[in-house]
Amino acid sequence: MEISVIINCHNSEKYLKKTIISVLDQTYKDFELIIFDNNSIDSTKEIVETFKDSRIKYFSTVTKYNLGKARELAVKNAKNSWISFIDSDDLWLSNKLYEQVEYIKKNSEVGLVYTDYIYINEHDIELKKKSYTEYYKSLTIEKLIKKNFICFSSIIFNKEKIRSNNTFNKILKNSEDFDLILKIAKYESLGFIKKKLVKYRLHQNNLTKFQTKRSYSEWQYLVYKYSKNHLEIKKMIKKKYKFENLKNKFKKILKYH
Repeated sequence: MEISVIINCHNSEKYLKKTIISVLDQTYKDFELIIFDNNSIDSTKEIVETFKDSRIKYFSTVTKYNLGKARELAVKNAKNSWISFIDSDDLWLSNKLYEQVEYIKKNSEVGLVYTDYIYINEHDIELKKKSYTEYYKSLTIEKLIKKNFICFSSIIFNKEKIRSNNTFNKILKNSEDFDLILKIAKYESLGFIKKKLVKYRLHQNNLTKFQTKRSYSEWQYLVYKYSKNHLEIKKMIKKKYKFENLKNKFKKILKYH
């Protein structure tokens, strides 16, 4: 089973080398690694060029696209049906792909397989964060809409099972990954491996990303698109959005006092 692994990056020099190493160190070797550079102006290209591995395919753009379109363009360059994304600041444990391939062999009907994960900070130190493992027992669209607990760097999916002309919504800027998961979950079964096979990095950029008005409006869009109970969930989202912004403002006040 051949896999296309994709790293989308834009000015990713800080963590990119570690991310690439974690992919190349996989015990499962049958994959291509597509690195899609979205108009970086830092040393991203030079970092990629230090790796002499024939599985690496580097693409770059002269225009900066939003992440939805950048991910879609990367998928267009993938030769395989099974695709796995890893964000340019995250890390994989060495058996991540192997575990997923073994799961797919035993459960050929699945459209997507995700794993548990570890939170780390900017210095690779593990963080103690609440686990949402209880959600895994009976996964539904409604549960996913309320709380996106699937780490995008943990998934592998079959693009042939997506009932859409495009893998990603090219308009979405912050929620393109969540839209893909919901798109697959609507029609296909999802598989879960209860092993922590990914290190998901938390830092200022991805912590503030979901506190913007755009993120709020995109979340509302996904609720209307996928949820049958959208009025109740819309109220919950509005409350959560207000709380997160209030919490963020409070942190800023503390920082300067």
